[in-house]
Amino acid sequence: MKAVILAAGYGTRLQRDIDSDRSGHFQHLAGVAKPLLPVGRCALISHWASVLTRTGCVDGIFVVTNALHHEAFQTWAQEFPNVRVLSDGTRANEDRLGALACLQLTIGHFSLDDHLIVIGGDTLFKEDFSLLKFMGRFSELQAECGDSSLVLTYRCKDEETSKYGILEVDHDLRATCMLEKPRPSETQSRKACPCFYLLSRTCLPLLPEFLHEKKFSNLAILEPNCMARLGRTADASNPNSFAAILSRSFSPKPRGKDRSIFSHTGRPFKKLTTSSSK
Repeated sequence: MKAVILAAGYGTRLQRDIDSDRSGHFQHLAGVAKPLLPVGRCALISHWASVLTRTGCVDGIFVVTNALHHEAFQTWAQEFPNVRVLSDGTRANEDRLGALACLQLTIGHFSLDDHLIVIGGDTLFKEDFSLLKFMGRFSELQAECGDSSLVLTYRCKDEETSKYGILEVDHDLRATCMLEKPRPSETQSRKACPCFYLLSRTCLPLLPEFLHEKKFSNLAILEPNCMARLGRTADASNPNSFAAILSRSFSPKPRGKDRSIFSHTGRPFKKLTTSSSK
């Protein structure tokens, strides 16, 4: 299994807020890529690199960033021998490729042909998230259907839909599309979908098709009562949210109660129930 961390964003809103912050508390973070922001004693992205390595299931971590921050990520990666860094070649927010294009670029550049954990580089889950249980669930699904992939959702408030990617499903619980930060009036769904996916190797050839269509298709969501709770998230999108990260304990540790939402590319299979860890 491999992991791809998407870190090619420019964090323009965060940088703008830092520049306009009169307190001066965040000035030392000006120009720092969001995944490299200090959280605890290390960079935010280091938490993921460490926990992915400790699972013993991930034998390669690939970070895709932009040309502007490439050198900084190369320096950071010296701490992790299993991490490789790729630049998407862009130097400005206006030229960014987008998450899916960066993922496809990474897969092609490194000739990846394995199950992939895809993680947004500016996101951490709170400590009630269990990465090992998440990966264990993936193994269970793979035993039933080799096309199985996992995505996560949690329920958001009406006024929060414009902050997140929102997953829509039809009456058969099959995902119809992923909406990027829609207004509440633009969707009835309140299923926020964080940038954290475990993709089966069999679905990787579909990525170019997804790029072409600009939407996800052919995903079936199972067990709707499992849609909230696996991995409450935090992101470093502005100084206030970053301060919240620093004031709480965020860590992808295997503890707490977990609930999950599953999707697959391929034929339907029986619904799964939730489980809790003590």
